[in-house]
Amino acid sequence: VISVALGLIGISASVLVPGLEDTNTVFPELLKVCFPKGMIGLGVAGVFAATISTGTSLLHSLTVLTVNDLIKPAMGSRFTDKRELACSRIVVVAVAVFSTLISLYFTNIINVIYTATLFYSIAVFAPMILGMYSRKITAKGALVSMIGTLIAALGWQYLVVKHLPSAAAVPANVVGLAVSFLLIL
Repeated sequence: VISVALGLIGISASVLVPGLEDTNTVFPELLKVCFPKGMIGLGVAGVFAATISTGTSLLHSLTVLTVNDLIKPAMGSRFTDKRELACSRIVVVAVAVFSTLISLYFTNIINVIYTATLFYSIAVFAPMILGMYSRKITAKGALVSMIGTLIAALGWQYLVVKHLPSAAAVPANVVGLAVSFLLIL
């Protein structure tokens, strides 16, 4: 849904605002061209609301999954409610700092979104799909697959393609999916 929405915004911008050079200004330019003066603020507020909602949902989900699926089983019976709360707070701060550092690396929102999809959709796709239909998929296998997928996809995008531009013909998400299926199988 997000990809379709972004695609529609991009297509609309290419038609309504021809010759737009900077992809970071697509949405503000569309607001300026398409919205009446009094509604521009509402459009900006909607963007902020959607961004904050998505960000907090992803932050919460990642924290809960990390604490419940990785830390809690490793700690066993020593994991009290007090420790769970402390761990959750540490994970939230760590993920927020990590995300902020990653966002400082990019100059283009499209690249941020593309890289984010490597984390929250490509890495979990094969383990989730195969896990739903096979009892042979284990939690450890899924974790190995997700970590391997991230390493392969990020390495492809930011090491291989950077030094060998012709490798860009094969997108990093395709490489990540291939590695993910190979590892999980």
